[in-house]
Amino acid sequence: MQNSPQEIKLLQSCINDLMSVLALPAIWSGGDSSQVVIALLDALVSMLRLDFAYARFLEIGNGSETEVLSLAKGQTTSLLPRDVGLTLKERLTVSSPTSPALVPNPIGEGEVFIAPLRLGLHDEIGFLVAASKRRDFPTRSETLLLRVAANQAVVGLQEAKLLGGQRRAAEELERRIADRTSQVRAINAELVREIGERERAEEALRVSEERFRRYFDLGLIGMAITSPDRGCLEVNDELCRILGYQRSELLQKNWAEITHPDDFAADLAQFQRVVAGEINGYSLDKRWIRKDGRIIDSIMAAKCVRRADGSVDYFVGLVQDITERKQAEQSVRTARERVDMILNSISDNFFSMDRDGRFTYFNKHAADQMRSLGKDPDALIGKVAWEEFPDAPNKDSFHRVLSERVVVADELYYAPLGEWIENHIYPSNDGGLVTFQRYITQRKLTEEELHKTQAELAHVARVTTLGELTSSIAHEVNQPLAAIVTNGQASLRLLSRSKPDIDEAREALESMIADSLRASKVIKRVRALLKKTGLAKSTLNINEAIRDVIALTNEELKRNRVSLVTELAEDLPMVIADRIQLQQVILNLIINANDAMTLPASQIRELLVRSETAGPDSLLVTVKDTGIGLDSNHHERVFDAFFTGKEGGLGLGLSISRTIIEGHGGRLWATPNEGPGTSFQFLLPTGVENQ
Repeated sequence: MQNSPQEIKLLQSCINDLMSVLALPAIWSGGDSSQVVIALLDALVSMLRLDFAYARFLEIGNGSETEVLSLAKGQTTSLLPRDVGLTLKERLTVSSPTSPALVPNPIGEGEVFIAPLRLGLHDEIGFLVAASKRRDFPTRSETLLLRVAANQAVVGLQEAKLLGGQRRAAEELERRIADRTSQVRAINAELVREIGERERAEEALRVSEERFRRYFDLGLIGMAITSPDRGCLEVNDELCRILGYQRSELLQKNWAEITHPDDFAADLAQFQRVVAGEINGYSLDKRWIRKDGRIIDSIMAAKCVRRADGSVDYFVGLVQDITERKQAEQSVRTARERVDMILNSISDNFFSMDRDGRFTYFNKHAADQMRSLGKDPDALIGKVAWEEFPDAPNKDSFHRVLSERVVVADELYYAPLGEWIENHIYPSNDGGLVTFQRYITQRKLTEEELHKTQAELAHVARVTTLGELTSSIAHEVNQPLAAIVTNGQASLRLLSRSKPDIDEAREALESMIADSLRASKVIKRVRALLKKTGLAKSTLNINEAIRDVIALTNEELKRNRVSLVTELAEDLPMVIADRIQLQQVILNLIINANDAMTLPASQIRELLVRSETAGPDSLLVTVKDTGIGLDSNHHERVFDAFFTGKEGGLGLGLSISRTIIEGHGGRLWATPNEGPGTSFQFLLPTGVENQ
């Protein structure tokens, strides 16, 4: 039977398609399930000119369903494979027939013929659907081709499953190998780290041992390694030096043998606590007995090294020789005790403060004083002085000593004690201060009595001196009185005339008034010198005081033919002084000079009285005579009380004069002239701040 060319052509096309389908495993070889299905669907769509091909199958390995859709070239759809699967769901159930059927086109308009194919003997793999709008779809050859393709898909999926299992097994093996390798690497890294740490620990231990050995051998401190039975295992040179033994000798000793008996019990008690595990080390002050019998003071520290079971392997002991320090401390204690004894033996109150004004020390007398003021001297230590005694009258003195580092002495009346006290405040080397304080109430009373006595003597001296000037004073008074009588008689005559001369009478009366004032001034000067008064300082001009005295002595000087020369500087600064006392000094010096020039041996009789400045803060008064001068044997005694070179003299004038000048902060002295006579000079400070 002959076939038509058309049938032959179809048969050849079918054979070609079958060959193409059979060749598909070469394409998807080694691929996974999805690659197998996609390659098959694309081939079927192309070979059979399908509108689309759809497949749903179980993914090998995880058992999940996978849907794949392949469209004809040129066709597009917004639907996903699962949307197409939902449309075809009724045709893809187990009970659905596998024959071709006409269904609505799920990816476009119209209807399509579908050929469903089950994958696997019991549909355990899935479904494959080929769809075409051709009315003759599927032809017998196409059905054959689809079945062959389905079988190929099943074979391919089985191979993919097998290959996937192998791949998963290989991957699992690789994963396990990788995990094991990672573990081995981690273990290796840990071993490397541990080896490194051990090497570093060994190196640190070696360095530590070397350092310990250097310290041990360096000899900065005595060191020993001892056993739990108190024997010496190793000692360094410094410990041998401290204890006076050779190294070989010391290694034969145990520390109990060379410990001072009085310190053994305390050391042993601590040692036993370490052995019992209560502590790992201890330190204490300890005395040792040297080989030569001397006692060594030390600070000893011991530290134990324990075995793994906690028992003591050995001890490391450190011994620092503090014998010299102990001796120095004892010397300091002895010195302090000696200082305390000295300070407590003095009659003064002694106390000290630090740089902040805090009390640091009271001697016995100062402590008694604090108690009398209601204060506990022990509680005052460390307290600020002016906070505890805010009303102290000399706080400024303490502040000045602390800030300016100068010595200050003051006298003051302290009402809470009812006593006059004298303070001598000195800066101390530590930045603070020390104060010596004594009660001077009795001295003040004595000084007051002395001042009264001196005032009495000064008054006697003034009266005596004025007694020597009786004739001169009488002359000074008689002159104006005689002038008053004369002018009074003249006034009577002028007024008795028939034509009284009023102008002449007025002039005579004015002269009478002037003479009466002159006589009154003389009497006032004399009364002032004779008056017994207390000290009354005021501002005065030294030249005026000199001129008043000269007015009283001028007639006496003339009577003795003494030539008086005055050189009184102008614009002298004022002084603060008692006018009467200062005039008494000047009067005494002028009278002494006059007396020295009335003796027969004195040929030239000249008296110089000079005033002048002597620096910015003082002035100088000089009384210079040309008398017989001072006896060189008695030069230093002229200012002694009751020493006199005049017959009938009291010997108080110069002594009182010096006391007066010194009481004004000045100085009085005598100097032999280059020619005849002596110069008496006194220096006085100027200005209120000097008084």
